[in-house]
Amino acid sequence: MNADWQLQPSSPCINAGDITGIESLLPALDLASNQRINGIIDMGAYEYSCTSVPVSIIITASDNPVCEVTNVTFTATPANGDASPSYQWKKDGTNTGSNANTYSYTPVNGDIIMCLLTSDAACATGSPATSNEIEMTVTVATDVAETPLNKIKVYPNPAHNEINIEYSGTNDNITFEIINYTGQVVLEGKLAQKTVIQTGRLSPGIYIVRLMTGEIYEYRKFVKK
Repeated sequence: MNADWQLQPSSPCINAGDITGIESLLPALDLASNQRINGIIDMGAYEYSCTSVPVSIIITASDNPVCEVTNVTFTATPANGDASPSYQWKKDGTNTGSNANTYSYTPVNGDIIMCLLTSDAACATGSPATSNEIEMTVTVATDVAETPLNKIKVYPNPAHNEINIEYSGTNDNITFEIINYTGQVVLEGKLAQKTVIQTGRLSPGIYIVRLMTGEIYEYRKFVKK
């Protein structure tokens, strides 16, 4: 009867032997001429042998840098993790997250994220593997400087036959331009406290309102239906 008695990768006999008291009697090779001891001796007439597989892991962030209060998802890409690898995420050196290949949270500036991968591949080397580190850059919003053009409203949006530009300040030297998607100025004029602009002849599409006073510029966008 022909049979294959060599150990399979999932065999419970791997690294399950005990050579206490028989070290001197143990042959150097198994029946297949493989080195008899591969770590701890295996039970049976054969020593399990396999090709070493190096384990590694790379992590990426969904966005970096980000604005404050932005949720970021980190994704781990393993090499030779096998069917059921284990993940340990770390933030600033402290364990965080769950045993999954993704980790999401809202970072603060300077946070450092990395991940450890433990492979369940047979003959894995370099496990647990340490990923690259990602240092988060989080920008904090600052107050917008007050300018004469901050007090301007453009409505309705979308527009049909007209748009209104209202100005609640006291500057009387503001001009406007209406620019189409090709960059062409299609309407222009001087702004009053409330300026009504007829848009009925404009083609449907997206337009930019450019507001100017001295060297200060502001832009508004509206849709012509």
